[in-house]
Amino acid sequence: MAAGTDKLMERALEAQRRLEAQGLRDEARVVHELLELVVDTQARQPRSERQFYTTAEAGRIIGVTPQTIKNWVARGLLAGYRLGGRIVIPRAALEEYRALGAAMQAIEPLPPVEDIVRDVRAGRRAIRWPESSGEAPDQQGPEE
Repeated sequence: MAAGTDKLMERALEAQRRLEAQGLRDEARVVHELLELVVDTQARQPRSERQFYTTAEAGRIIGVTPQTIKNWVARGLLAGYRLGGRIVIPRAALEEYRALGAAMQAIEPLPPVEDIVRDVRAGRRAIRWPESSGEAPDQQGPEE
């Protein structure tokens, strides 16, 4: 069913583009409003029954930010449709990324930036720049 809905959504969006290109703006707006009505109706359904998700919902499901979802859609890595000012993600496309979300949650997060900076600084060697006399730099061990 989800695949059929996705194909129907794609066909409706293409029809809307064709109508706009032919100068039939009122007809294109009707198609657009129908598509928004479908998405809004599905948004009120329980999540398990919905066919489309917003970028924020998709991000929560996968475990990434809504901006990451938008970037993936823009790059063609994740199927999504622009309806007015919002992007909706088909459930079928999201199912493919659930495994990725589970894997990302299993990875240990990076330590805080402060810890990384402290560790990098601890491993540095102090360098003394030569005086104007042209001496070679004198390298020492790690600073304490």
